[in-house]
Amino acid sequence: MALTNEQKLSLYNGALTVAGERLLSSVSDNVPARRYLDAVYDAKFLKEILQAGQWNFAARTALLDYNPSIVSQFGYNYAFDKPTDWVRTIGISDNEYLTPPLNRYIDEAGYWWADVEELYVRFISDGASYGGNYTKWPANFLYYAECRLAFRAAPKITQDKDKMAYIKKEMKDALVHARSTDAMDDPIGRPPRGSWSTARSGSRSTAERRGS
Repeated sequence: MALTNEQKLSLYNGALTVAGERLLSSVSDNVPARRYLDAVYDAKFLKEILQAGQWNFAARTALLDYNPSIVSQFGYNYAFDKPTDWVRTIGISDNEYLTPPLNRYIDEAGYWWADVEELYVRFISDGASYGGNYTKWPANFLYYAECRLAFRAAPKITQDKDKMAYIKKEMKDALVHARSTDAMDDPIGRPPRGSWSTARSGSRSTAERRGS
């Protein structure tokens, strides 16, 4: 999901603040800093920052049916398409409670392969209701995103080695804090039980937790 211009301006100015540079008045400012930030943001920046952790606010659980059009030649019998909003996998199981995890599967050539006909998958999503929703970003994650954007654009924005070193350290610290804060929201023990709603599309069906 693309950020609105207002959200992108806030993200860009956060990065420029970390870098100690002049702020933008809009995302259309005709200045080098804005163009550098655009280049980083457009290079799948959202997926990049979401891949950095198992963020609860970006987590989604789905029930997947195997793809009958893909025939296994050997090994695991069933192939599963990854959801279009998949960023990284948190856990896979053959039951809705995700415990115990399924160990007999592989991730190969863009598919999950297993010997069961249904998979329950918990993953980081960049969808509009999950990680792609800027309004759901916790403060510590947002600061990490600003630091990461500043770090990626820094070689073009500033040639000050001390400033670049500061940005790098700030980014690393921000990621540690964001992960730590997010982990505090994890349940103790097994994942909580959830209810399921089903939606079908062609030969494949998916289901998600209500209220996710």
